[in-house]
Amino acid sequence: MNHSLHFRASAAACARHARTRLSQTPSGKVCYQLRRPSHTGQTHVVLEPVAFLRRLAALMPPPRVHMVRFFGVFAPRHAMRREVAALAASAAAASRVRASLPQPAPRQGAAARYRWAELLARVFAIDLTRCQRPGCVGTTKVIAEVIDPDVIAKILTHLGLMPEPAAAAATAAARAPPRRDIFVGPTALWPDQP
Repeated sequence: MNHSLHFRASAAACARHARTRLSQTPSGKVCYQLRRPSHTGQTHVVLEPVAFLRRLAALMPPPRVHMVRFFGVFAPRHAMRREVAALAASAAAASRVRASLPQPAPRQGAAARYRWAELLARVFAIDLTRCQRPGCVGTTKVIAEVIDPDVIAKILTHLGLMPEPAAAAATAAARAPPRRDIFVGPTALWPDQP
């Protein structure tokens, strides 16, 4: 391999140590040493010089073309692009809030579990260990755990957070059974086989 081809190939590889991994065999083929062995145990790739350059050329982006393309609502001229950008800004604000929360110490062992308040703080960026009333800086603590569905329904109904039982029980009307007459009989799509 001549010097200019070697320089182009190593410059295209964009790695400082690519020249040490690139060599030419006595038969004139290009030998590239992989950084780590593949799952089959292969450590080198040996190619004809033209095939090697063809693979390198496939890695080069076309000139004056964006490397990242967006489709759907992420496309630049989509009608909902502003709403998506606003959601991204609010998500960034939520991540800043999440970063400002005190981070729990890492758990030790596989059986370690997070408290429910820590999970809510991690997922929804709300700290339930602090009082939510305006102007209050106190901490909260768990005084009871309610797991009975009837008691939960009674509490939510008292607070006005439970939908009316009649509205909750109302379901959509059932659909009619499938019409078998279009599948069986003399005028059916698929008549019975004798």
